[in-house]
Amino acid sequence: MTEHEFDWIRGLARRFGSGPLPSGDLGIGDDAALIALVPGDPASPHLALSVDAQISGVHFRPGWLTDRELGFRLFQIGFSDIAAMGARPRGALLSFEVGPGYDESRRQEFMAGFAEAAEECGVALLGGNVSAREAGFSAHIVAVGTLPDRRALWRSAAQVGDGVFVIGRLGCASAGVHALASGRGDPAPADLLLAYRRPTARCREGRLLLESKWAHAAIDISDGLAADLGHICEASGVGALIDTERIPIGNVLRDWCRTDDLDPLEFALHGGEDYALLFTAPPDAGSQRAVEASLSSFGAECVRIGTVTNTGRLEARSDGRTKLLPATGHVHPLR
Repeated sequence: MTEHEFDWIRGLARRFGSGPLPSGDLGIGDDAALIALVPGDPASPHLALSVDAQISGVHFRPGWLTDRELGFRLFQIGFSDIAAMGARPRGALLSFEVGPGYDESRRQEFMAGFAEAAEECGVALLGGNVSAREAGFSAHIVAVGTLPDRRALWRSAAQVGDGVFVIGRLGCASAGVHALASGRGDPAPADLLLAYRRPTARCREGRLLLESKWAHAAIDISDGLAADLGHICEASGVGALIDTERIPIGNVLRDWCRTDDLDPLEFALHGGEDYALLFTAPPDAGSQRAVEASLSSFGAECVRIGTVTNTGRLEARSDGRTKLLPATGHVHPLR
């Protein structure tokens, strides 16, 4: 997101309120809004609601994604926010607007990709809207999840002394976007392009973290590790120190960057589009081992990359030196 977009969000928060609202619901400022099914009762079941979009000319260019990949991707990025709250996916609303050239076969391909992702997640399409537009294509998803009560993985819950952990590898998706935007998509390794085209909403992982009662705060990494860790620090009133050598970067990305004289750490820290889970949790070896064992049962792992501090600053340690880390991240490549 650009700073201009964050300015819009801040303006909306000033106008409508943010964080915990007088009603007891959770408003603007987290990965999803929370609404109590019994108004004012924090012990009642809650809905988690989030919205996201994919718009031609903003998020992607023709040729970057097949229609099926676009449908699959929209679903996953929508429910990545639900995963970050620790909520259980329950349903989706879909709106898409199509210009000339999007015939029935292309719409069917889009819906096939959306349905594939929804079926994997056990989610039903509950409704939506279809409209024409002058040109191009856009689609919006409202992702709906449920929680047994108001307890969730809030961004504002990080505590000094917590470890900072990541579930998922970082940098591959934004490297794939870089390759596509620069016209070098074909020579890029398939793993990089696949990371962008077929992200995964880590819903099982998010629920596991919440149910374990080990994790404190969480966010999905959509704007980049630095930017999204910055969101947790800002919301929680804390700082963080990360060890760049611990950041999970795959060998495929390292090798590709070496060939093209690029820095894989830049993609991991500031690239975005990964939809990995970033969370903080206290130093409790027993709880960590239990969560790691559960994660490994479905092919996932968490890696500790740093510590929550009381400095109020985002810092990175590399080669024995510590420096301030700019909380900058993903900017849509077509801006």
